[in-house]
Amino acid sequence: MSRQPRRRCWPNNREASPAAPVPASDPGPQPSIAAVVRSAGRSLVLLSGGERAPDEEVLTRAEEAMAGGATGVIFGRNVWQRDHDEALRFVAGLRDVLSRHSLATD
Repeated sequence: MSRQPRRRCWPNNREASPAAPVPASDPGPQPSIAAVVRSAGRSLVLLSGGERAPDEEVLTRAEEAMAGGATGVIFGRNVWQRDHDEALRFVAGLRDVLSRHSLATD
């Protein structure tokens, strides 16, 4: 007797989506993000920035999310709670991360 995969019904989707596998050990955020992206199907996946954090930490989270298949990021307070020049430098670094993971549309 073969076991059927578990299925979850999402409130905004009448079809059931397969449950994402959970890693046995925690190898870091990238496999978890990839599992969320797979589970989301055609839905866009955005990483929310959370509370303000140092540049390196936020840019690393953005890099990991994009490498895991996320569509983009939402980093409000990590931009707006900075001085203007500091915010521009941070956004330039964020733009570099996003451009490395953008889809070619040519």
